[in-house]
Amino acid sequence: MTEKTQEDEITEKINNIEIHYNVMAFPEWWRHGVKCMHPERGVVTLNIAPDCEYWFTNKSGEQVEIPSWRICEMWPVPQANDAN
Repeated sequence: MTEKTQEDEITEKINNIEIHYNVMAFPEWWRHGVKCMHPERGVVTLNIAPDCEYWFTNKSGEQVEIPSWRICEMWPVPQANDAN
């Protein structure tokens, strides 16, 4: 039995990756009014309209731009959400 090289392990991982194009799953915490932390914007509030449009606002209530592809960098702020 031969040992796997690092190259073999990488190749195996690449072969096991399933690629899904144009599919975005929202995080489990995704709901209207949730306060979440963004690495650059700080604490922001998620707003979701009845037609499913969404946007983020800062502490002053001003809309802040966060590209959809950066949502994966965010996480909910439990203390801020428990206070509501």
